[in-house]
Amino acid sequence: MSFNATFFLSAHAYAQATGMPNPVLYVYPDGGYTGSVNFQIPNGVSLDKQVKIAESIFRGAKAFRDAVVADVHRQRTAEDELAEARAEIARLKADAEDGAS
Repeated sequence: MSFNATFFLSAHAYAQATGMPNPVLYVYPDGGYTGSVNFQIPNGVSLDKQVKIAESIFRGAKAFRDAVVADVHRQRTAEDELAEARAEIARLKADAEDGAS
């Protein structure tokens, strides 16, 4: 089976999971208003393989989270630096106007 699907995550998006006998990861892209995307480990998969699958999904989710956090930090830093620069420009203009008076 091969496919791609894109789901845009709302501010209410969340995920939950169930365990044995058939572990399932439920992702609710819109907070559960219209449904979920479900990922289930099928019957017959060895316990060790189930752990490897779960760890792989966890690493991907963690990398997603880490990328979002890093992007937000960069954006906030840029916004802070811009605000500081604007404040300094305003201060310099005020100083220049005071000096010209």
